[in-house]
Amino acid sequence: MVIESMKTQICPTNLTSAATESVMNTNQTVIYLRNIYLVFSMNFFGIASNTIIIVGTFTKKSLRKPTYYLMANLSACDILTSISMALLVISTMIAMRLKMAEGPFTTLCKIVMIPTYIGYTGSIQTLMIISFERYRAILKANKKLTSRRVGVLVVISWLASLTLASLFINSIGNIGYQCEMNTKHNTLVIIRHTILAVTYFILPAMIMIFLYSKILRRLNSKNSITRNESIRSKQLKRKTIYMLFLTTIIFLICTGPWAAALVFGSVTGRFTSELADDKNVLLMLLATLARISIPISSIYNPIIYCIYNQQIRQLFFPCCCSRSNAVHNSNIDGNSTSKVKFKPIVVSSSQNALEYQRRKIVLKQQG
Repeated sequence: MVIESMKTQICPTNLTSAATESVMNTNQTVIYLRNIYLVFSMNFFGIASNTIIIVGTFTKKSLRKPTYYLMANLSACDILTSISMALLVISTMIAMRLKMAEGPFTTLCKIVMIPTYIGYTGSIQTLMIISFERYRAILKANKKLTSRRVGVLVVISWLASLTLASLFINSIGNIGYQCEMNTKHNTLVIIRHTILAVTYFILPAMIMIFLYSKILRRLNSKNSITRNESIRSKQLKRKTIYMLFLTTIIFLICTGPWAAALVFGSVTGRFTSELADDKNVLLMLLATLARISIPISSIYNPIIYCIYNQQIRQLFFPCCCSRSNAVHNSNIDGNSTSKVKFKPIVVSSSQNALEYQRRKIVLKQQG
């Protein structure tokens, strides 16, 4: 009787806890699926939009210029990042469903995560090359960047990205079914994370902000207009610089949480997978932003290009932007001595006489 009474007291409690756990698991599954749909949607948009930019750059004659080639290379890096992030989500789902062992899943993490670091490294290096190219075009007008030189710089950036990413392949592992850069906290991890944060984020950010600040200061100065450069040319150059500078700033904002998570992990030994389940709301937010910021960084560039550049806007909306303006893309290729041509105005002799009398009266009043 005592045992039966104990059963009647315990069973409802067990049923309640089991039901609560089932509801929690269901909610977590729903949230996980929503995150997967969100990531896949962002990756699809990033791949499609950046592909349009690459194809348009090489098929449209007005876009075959050094700066556009660099922007196309940046789009290629974004495509690689989007594909690798999608593969990372797919591999995690497969590993969880098949109950994959730790060894094979670690190998899978290395295969999938390396392209992510290659794409990110290529993006940050391409942004630095663009900032140097704009600096030379605006402040060093006699040093024009050729398409051949751009090709060499692009090849060098990809080789450097592949080399830098391969240096960290041995440090990739997994915690549970989450791929992580490092799974153990030691002195080597601290050094590695510090190098990553400095070389991949802090140093490039300082260099690019410094270069763009000098460029904008030059364009905004009143004494920067030369005889061969019109006010319209200067305005178009400033608009191009704003577009590229905004692209750089948003990239740094999107990758900032990832760099902050690296620094936090090197100091405390707590990685992103651990912070995601932390009770501290700020740490949970940092882990979430560190995971979704990389996919976001591959989708905003086409949006900014469409807002600021008419030529790229025509690639996405050819029907709405059928009217092309040659002046709008005459200053993005690095030429600092562009001239705006005006049609001659034919006036009659009576109009000339009236204009002469008007100027004579103005000069007499000033004298």
